[in-house]
Amino acid sequence: MNLQTTALQPSISNYKSVTSAEAFLVDWSTFYPAAYARGQALRKVTRHEAGKRYGSADAQVMNIFYPSKQTADAKVYVHLHGGAFSEGHPDFYDFVGERLLEEGFIFVSMGYRLAPTRFPDSAVDVARGLACLDQCLKSAGVLHPAYCISGHSAGASIAALLGVRPEIAEAQGFQHAAIGCMVLISGIYDFMPSDPAHVFVDEDRRIEASAVLHGRHAPKRTLMIYGDPEVNLKANSPDLFKVRAVALEAALRLHGHHVVRHEMKGADHKVTACALDDDKVFSTLISMLKEV
Repeated sequence: MNLQTTALQPSISNYKSVTSAEAFLVDWSTFYPAAYARGQALRKVTRHEAGKRYGSADAQVMNIFYPSKQTADAKVYVHLHGGAFSEGHPDFYDFVGERLLEEGFIFVSMGYRLAPTRFPDSAVDVARGLACLDQCLKSAGVLHPAYCISGHSAGASIAALLGVRPEIAEAQGFQHAAIGCMVLISGIYDFMPSDPAHVFVDEDRRIEASAVLHGRHAPKRTLMIYGDPEVNLKANSPDLFKVRAVALEAALRLHGHHVVRHEMKGADHKVTACALDDDKVFSTLISMLKEV
């Protein structure tokens, strides 16, 4: 386990948010280098394992960060990056763990295969990653980890699906019951409507991929975060993420699950990617995690 890891920034030269910047209302070309720098700074002062593989594909990788004090029943926060299932890398999202590590959480930034792999197969990737992570942590002395699974944008869609469909995790050897909380930030949870933006979702598996249709089984606590209004692509409505969050909340509450929605006033999609930097969001999150 390293305190320092020298790494090259993953290339963003083929990212749509960079090559087709005119289609977006926010500037992602500046986000990625800044986010990467924050993550590299965190590596210099934190015990971690970078580039831990859980599969043969380059994207099947995770970065694990350990707090200064580790216990056998530690809580583990697993974060999944966004990028419309077609771009992104866990190295750009290590920074999300900064404040969580200070609170004693183990933090994991996890990747998954991108396009042409289609959702929900990316959720199967993450389930496999969770099984690998669980074994890794137990080998490191964390015998009874409690998991919070989180994601932003496409990552939130994956986290939500894993939260409400236990069979995906169980098929990969991960106990769904170990997920006590999910934190869903600006995700899409219903892929049934005809939408050109759903090009990275398997057309024949839209029911299977829509978390809003599978609310019976869910973790004890769910926190949903989004901007109101929240802009990203020029073609999308600014209330897109709010509408989808409200729909998933209704589906979860129908089955008696505890849900908290947090609106970040006027936060665009880049700001919500850094949601845990917001003191109100972080306070709400910590309060929820203490209940799990």
